[in-house]
Amino acid sequence: MLTAPALPAGSVDVPAHAIDVAGAGTTTYPEFSRGASRYGIRSTSDTAGVVDVLATTSDPDGRVFVDGALAREPVRVDGLESGDEVSIIIRDVSGTSAYSYIYLPAEFPELASTRATGVATQPGHTLLTLNPFSGVPARFMTAVDGNGVPVFVAPYTGNRHDFKQLHDGSFSVSRDVAQPAGNVIVELDDKLQEVARRSTVGLTNTDFHDSLLLPNGNRVMVAYEPRGSGSNLVDAVVREIQPDGGVAFEWNSGRGRRDRPRGRGRESVDRLRPHQLSAGHERRRLPGVDAPPQRDRQDRTHGPRRIHSRRHRLAAGWPPQ
Repeated sequence: MLTAPALPAGSVDVPAHAIDVAGAGTTTYPEFSRGASRYGIRSTSDTAGVVDVLATTSDPDGRVFVDGALAREPVRVDGLESGDEVSIIIRDVSGTSAYSYIYLPAEFPELASTRATGVATQPGHTLLTLNPFSGVPARFMTAVDGNGVPVFVAPYTGNRHDFKQLHDGSFSVSRDVAQPAGNVIVELDDKLQEVARRSTVGLTNTDFHDSLLLPNGNRVMVAYEPRGSGSNLVDAVVREIQPDGGVAFEWNSGRGRRDRPRGRGRESVDRLRPHQLSAGHERRRLPGVDAPPQRDRQDRTHGPRRIHSRRHRLAAGWPPQ
């Protein structure tokens, strides 16, 4: 049972809330508190999309709603799929509190955030490509909130790296392809659908570690390029590539910097930086969380009451528009 304690003595009395979400092999995170509204439900293959929900308030006149239905006893929610939300709303003397529990795919790890004392966290979401290299048994592309709870999650095969949002609001991620190219940069629209693939121009290799879309439309890409036949050496190459395929700038570890003054809109490249979501992209609550129920309903049968999830999917609330 996860419990949010009342405030210290001498303060205005605030009812304590408690929420327990359990199923076969499930765990939830982060630790429950009234200051957090979103939580992850980690599942296994044995969970089969079924969880039991018990939510209470210490206010004797308070009411609890699970997926919009009045819940006076444990509620069984079934039919859950990856990304579904279980909505829990508590109305009592302190007001209305809304909590969302997100059903996550099997093997999704428990994530946690570490905050430096006195330092505010950057608003927005963090984009990750989780894989066995980072200690995760399965592979997921995900965007998570400040507590590590996904607002988007999708499994993948092969390799994915450098998942990020670009300055124009679109997204990109690198993925592996057949050698010798090694990788391509996949560009995604605001619905995370693939719209284009990019690779270096005039080189064999495209590296997955980083790429940039510049405001003028040029793209900065990197490669580890074989020096030539008969040599075991590999050179690092950075190129700024124009929309028409022209090369505006090149730096090669074997030759050094080489500008291409005939390139249109050439900009200098000072450094490659990881990109994060812009501060303007705030998390939106999944639709329907604040919607009041149409009516109060009671179920006087014994044991957990069974209801079907309303299937508020993560995709409905992210990417932010």
